[in-house]
Amino acid sequence: MDDLTIACPYCSAATPAFRVVVGYNELSCAKCKKPFSALVAKIRSKRSRGNKKNGSREYDVRVIFDGQERMVHFNGGYTDIELRSGDIAVFSIANNRVCIVHNETVANTWRIQSANPGCLGSMVGILVLSGAAIVAGVRFFS
Repeated sequence: MDDLTIACPYCSAATPAFRVVVGYNELSCAKCKKPFSALVAKIRSKRSRGNKKNGSREYDVRVIFDGQERMVHFNGGYTDIELRSGDIAVFSIANNRVCIVHNETVANTWRIQSANPGCLGSMVGILVLSGAAIVAGVRFFS
């Protein structure tokens, strides 16, 4: 995979990530020096359900990496995120929360906003899928 510039979920500074791999990456921000995780994956599909009254949206994003299909689930603000099948996306994660989603294919970045404190994202869970059946338990980022 090419070198990427990944946004820090704490200070939003662009962090050059050399030799980034498709899958999990442990990085450290060049500006604020805080460690964070980044998941780089190919999008298989995205489903979101918005609640206009609460100003929130729930996301289920199917991604492919390490030869397996997985589901990334998180909540955010009401504005929808553009993720299409075949796109390459980067999920910046801090404190077990998706904070920033960057679609490398269309060069757009979304900061995930919600009512939760911290980095303002919501808890992320990764499910390993086989077709529609879950074959392994939930894996949370640490």
